[in-house]
Amino acid sequence: MNHEHYMQLAFDEALLSIGVSRPNPAVGAILVKDGVVVGRGRTQPPGSHHAEKMALIDAGERARGADMYVTLEPCCHFGRTPPCTDAIIAAGVARVFVSVIDENPRVNGGGIEKLREAGIEVELGLFAEQATELYRGFFYHMRTGLPWVDVKIAQSLDGFIAGVLRERTQITGAVTGEWVHRLRARVDAIAVGGGTALHDDPLLTVRGVVGNNPMRIVVCSRTELPVNLKLFHDQAAPTMVYSRLPQSALSGCEHVQLETWSAPEFAEAWLGLLARLGAQGFHRVLFEAGAKMAKLLLEDPRFFNRLLLLTAPKLLGEGLPWERELVPTWKDGLHLSRFELVDCDFLTEFTCSQESFKR
Repeated sequence: MNHEHYMQLAFDEALLSIGVSRPNPAVGAILVKDGVVVGRGRTQPPGSHHAEKMALIDAGERARGADMYVTLEPCCHFGRTPPCTDAIIAAGVARVFVSVIDENPRVNGGGIEKLREAGIEVELGLFAEQATELYRGFFYHMRTGLPWVDVKIAQSLDGFIAGVLRERTQITGAVTGEWVHRLRARVDAIAVGGGTALHDDPLLTVRGVVGNNPMRIVVCSRTELPVNLKLFHDQAAPTMVYSRLPQSALSGCEHVQLETWSAPEFAEAWLGLLARLGAQGFHRVLFEAGAKMAKLLLEDPRFFNRLLLLTAPKLLGEGLPWERELVPTWKDGLHLSRFELVDCDFLTEFTCSQESFKR
């Protein structure tokens, strides 16, 4: 059997649950019998069925003797819904493939143990790396109550993120663009600074890959935003403007949630927003940073968890740099966690040395 193919189908289901299942993790499940997919499921909104139960309902009697592929360990405790392990056992599933153990203390291996005690064969670790990345934010949120924050920057080889006039510049290639959209599909919210929103006029949506559009957040400290920006009118996703200024031009924009902060410093405002998002069950935030926001975010390790630096093998010669104004010590709390090629571009991943910060 093509186990990888079926597990990938389960991940496709999980991606369609991001933003829907919050605050529960987005899980996908596939049931296969005699080489045929007989059931599909993904986590529903809180209070409704989990992915495993949805797949069992879809399969009906065909679930007996089938194999289940699930992206996260099935739960074994009573919450808003009964344990998924009980439903799997009762349905007569023969074998369960699990990508990764659920770090929720109420599960944490207990689901697998319960299935094995019932005589069900369990295989752990298929696509474990992919699952660990998908649930990175959920696990972090379980430990801290806060969302995991990735800061993404795309630069030329000589460190520029835009041209001299700050015009929108395509730095990295098409394959890297697809990689970015896959990343967007895995987060609950995507944020940009006011300058990026003004100069690039981005949609901040997921395009060309499986997944839902994340909530869009524009963080402004000094920029006055015009009402004609694309993300204020397409209604593709919920949109928030989080601003120090009143943004009077947006007052009549009924599809935009406008919030002003009164904190005297960016630090208090940003940490307050993260605390609120965490309380609402947001697991991951992606900040696609321009030069000004890079300086504000990267100089304080409380503000982010990981820097994703995409570098194109091209020289612009001149333009808008992002690192020049950062203090020399900004890198001290980072360590290199990954370096790889994305087509012709380079991905360099730096993770903060402390896992949990005093936010």
